[in-house]
Amino acid sequence: MINGGELAKVRSQYMNELYSRTDYSKEVKGISLESFYTLTRDDRKIYNPDLSSKFQEPFFKMMSDELKEMFLNDQSVKNTIKNIQDKGKALLKVAEEMNNK
Repeated sequence: MINGGELAKVRSQYMNELYSRTDYSKEVKGISLESFYTLTRDDRKIYNPDLSSKFQEPFFKMMSDELKEMFLNDQSVKNTIKNIQDKGKALLKVAEEMNNK
């Protein structure tokens, strides 16, 4: 059987991945995988879906522009990161204000 227990057992010995079939994936190279399989999903929202649509597109465009500037005009990485942070904060503030209207 293609998705059976036998294949899962064999694959767990040769592949460097976490599998949903935990019966055969107890450890890798003597290291227990239990902590990886006992993690639970955090269902808290990490972003505001209304805000994300107003923020993501302008932010990614600005970030792309800053990275192009860095590569084409020898702008320093430190300066590029500072610009992205400063402009990102300003874009986030605008998006939050638009969201509160």
